[in-house]
Amino acid sequence: MKLQEIAERLGGIVEGDGSLEITGVNGMELAEQGQITFLAEKKFKDQLKTCNASAVIVQKALETDKAQIVHPAPALAFAKLLAEFHPEPRPQPGIDDKASIAEGVQFGKDVSIGPFVALGKDVVIGDNTVLHPGVVVHEGCRIGNDATLFSNVTLYRNSVIGNHVILHAGVVIGTDGFGYTPDEKGRHVKINQVGRVIVKDHV
Repeated sequence: MKLQEIAERLGGIVEGDGSLEITGVNGMELAEQGQITFLAEKKFKDQLKTCNASAVIVQKALETDKAQIVHPAPALAFAKLLAEFHPEPRPQPGIDDKASIAEGVQFGKDVSIGPFVALGKDVVIGDNTVLHPGVVVHEGCRIGNDATLFSNVTLYRNSVIGNHVILHAGVVIGTDGFGYTPDEKGRHVKINQVGRVIVKDHV
């Protein structure tokens, strides 16, 4: 991808050779010829002298032999570029025949449900959401659009997960809090937890 094309996609301005071919992105210490890096803070400016990257994203134009993209938020621009060069793999839409699905489950468009996923009654799953193998979703849960639940995530009943939420492997949402009270004989009596957990968008 040409440096000028990258600048246009990011909303930045090229200083230097806009026809430069960029083949990848990397941090300053690991960047190689053909790659672009970024300078987040001025205190790292001296590292550019030994950096092998062909181009750098900066907040303000610098005196350097490297081509530059001037952007008001270099780290943000770099993050967007990284996602473009290295997109997160996504399973194909579909429901695996090894998934266990209770009655009343509602699916949005283009969901991906992996093997050994267990969905309880009246679960609702939004558009483009991915449930990786082994996810357990108890009854009454709601999962929004474009969410990703990695392997072995567990949602207790009535939990609500918003749009664009990522839950990494092994996360458990909605477990009981520590609620006990002594009875007349001093024994611990569990206080039932009747609330629910709500995780909002972009968590």
